[in-house]
Amino acid sequence: MLVYDVHRRTNYKHFKQDEYPTKEKIQQIIKEGFDISPKSIIRSKKEAVYWDPGNIDESCRSREFNQPWRIEVYGPEHLEDKKKLVLESGSRNKTPAAAGYECQFIPHSQKVGVEQWEKDITKVYEEHPGTFNEQIIAPYFCHLIADPHEGDDYVKGDCRLFLELGILLHSIASVANAYEVDFAFCKCYSNYRDNPILRNIKPDEVHVTSFAMGYYDWSLAGTRGYDCYWKKTDDPDVISHAMGGLYNIKDCTRVDGAHHRYKPEIDEVLEFK
Repeated sequence: MLVYDVHRRTNYKHFKQDEYPTKEKIQQIIKEGFDISPKSIIRSKKEAVYWDPGNIDESCRSREFNQPWRIEVYGPEHLEDKKKLVLESGSRNKTPAAAGYECQFIPHSQKVGVEQWEKDITKVYEEHPGTFNEQIIAPYFCHLIADPHEGDDYVKGDCRLFLELGILLHSIASVANAYEVDFAFCKCYSNYRDNPILRNIKPDEVHVTSFAMGYYDWSLAGTRGYDCYWKKTDDPDVISHAMGGLYNIKDCTRVDGAHHRYKPEIDEVLEFK
């Protein structure tokens, strides 16, 4: 029986490029995450990536909603396209070595032009790769895509579809962790090059979010260029996050309940009536 340890998961950006799960393992994780999701999520009219909705028992379908959704998976063979998209994710680094400005495609390219932006962003990446969304170059980079405008009884502004998709994502992340496969969320990039990784998303579809799977490369944590978020501590097995929190990279556990210190106190958000 799988043990879904939510304390194992943390959102680290850097994945090993020479060691990763098989395609079959990723397929299994997504399918099992799908299986433990609410029944009403089983309403995809379009063919999903790893299963055929035609094989799903019609009695499990939601009577209220039937919006199509799908998951696209880009494996290790798409590395070069992923590298281009990493640059477009931009960097918020403001060190003198990074020219002292935010190198987001917008607005920086509007100020200096695309050609100069590419030079600037390449330099920043060479000096501060840890400030970029390197989840994009994970061995398996996935999109969750929905088209709420093509479903049955669609009500504009109704959030139930996205609530259920959020539960689906949490289920997939939990299953991944149970199989000791690392999982990270990501949705911070532009697409001015018309990158093939984003080309299949239609204008009337909603790119809900992207997520990455593989094995974290903890050897980079706290090293030069990768020390902006995670830093080393006196314990070689424990690293600290700039926003607060300690993580044991050997046991893959949070340490002493130390999470993000910028989170509000529980009494500020919880009310018993």
